Amino acid sequence: MARQTVSHDEDGLIYEFTPDIEPVYTAESGESLTVETVDSLGGAVQEDSDFVADVPAEVNGATGPVAVEGAEPGDVLKVEIEDVRVTEDRGRVLTIPGFGLLHDSPTSRNREPE
Repeated sequence: MARQTVSHDEDGLIYEFTPDIEPVYTAESGESLTVETVDSLGGAVQEDSDFVADVPAEVNGATGPVAVEGAEPGDVLKVEIEDVRVTEDRGRVLTIPGFGLLHDSPTSRNREPE
């Protein structure tokens, strides 16, 4: 069986988990998949000159959902993550006053692009 790819480009992103969302793919038990997705900001911040104001309202998108053939509500499923590959040469952590883990620590400042 050829390895299938579930891609955010072709299958789209979801921003909430609800029972009404139809699976974008149904896998057989034991099947290996490649799942592609985007960073938490949907690629909106690429350079130091990009501003948080340009970040879309919907963040932390996920590719999917993926169903498993024959699985029923209440079943316990075992999922093995075989590999994680980062395709960008940078990372980012968003820290905004009043938001996130350090919500009460940061103060706002503007950084001029270099």
